[in-house]
Amino acid sequence: MHNRIAEHRVDNMPSIYSTFVDAYTRTFHDIADHRSDNWFLMGSPWPVSFIIIFYLYFVKILGPRLMKNRPAFNVDTFLRLYNLLQIILCTCLLKYILDLDWGRKYRLFCQPLDYTSPHGLYVAKLMYSYFLMKVFDLCDTVFMVLRKRDKQVSFLHLYHHIMVLLNVWIAAKFVPGGHGSIVGFLNTVVHAVMYSYYFVTSMWPEYKKNLWWKKYITQLQMGQFVFLAFHSFSAFIIKDCEYPAIMLVLIGTQNLILLILFANFYKKTYLKKKVM
Repeated sequence: MHNRIAEHRVDNMPSIYSTFVDAYTRTFHDIADHRSDNWFLMGSPWPVSFIIIFYLYFVKILGPRLMKNRPAFNVDTFLRLYNLLQIILCTCLLKYILDLDWGRKYRLFCQPLDYTSPHGLYVAKLMYSYFLMKVFDLCDTVFMVLRKRDKQVSFLHLYHHIMVLLNVWIAAKFVPGGHGSIVGFLNTVVHAVMYSYYFVTSMWPEYKKNLWWKKYITQLQMGQFVFLAFHSFSAFIIKDCEYPAIMLVLIGTQNLILLILFANFYKKTYLKKKVM
């Protein structure tokens, strides 16, 4: 009896392996957009997977272990430069995104994907630039660890950074542009505002308590998630809206999850304090 079970497992191993290989080949060779194959971090899913795994390992295990018996690092100068650089990068990317002429030549709803023309390649490169900025955003957490701000490294913070990075890589690899590209536009606007707040408070800490627009940044983020969820699911009811359904579900569901998490954060941070 045991021999039969063992033989059955051995017989099934090649088929399981073959199924995995076939699925991988079909996904990353037959379906993926190969224009990005030679771009940094885009040739396969393994580099971005390694970044995410090492990021989690550093911020949850290695970083806290290294900082355990050390005082918090003073990284104020680096933080100011980092925030300023983020503002510059967001502004530059927004300039190039606006060059697409949103709402006229580039439709807000149901813009088709373009895998062949020079303009389609331009959009793909914008999506790739947006992905690289999401990799750069991981530095937020590194600064938190070096400053021993462990409470800031919350589930919301980690989930947000990891899932946004992963989703943007998928979009840049499979559907660079089209209906879903509105995510990059709106999120870059929000980040430009957010890092402007961080820059002001890092340069002039005395204004941190009196800066009235802090909670409105969270409201802006939640508004972004509401619109993006609506925008994604709207493609299901608009006639002849050619955009992969699986990406619509992924983008829409992800934004609903982030909306719930951010709303919970807003309630705990601002509404409870107001009641107290």
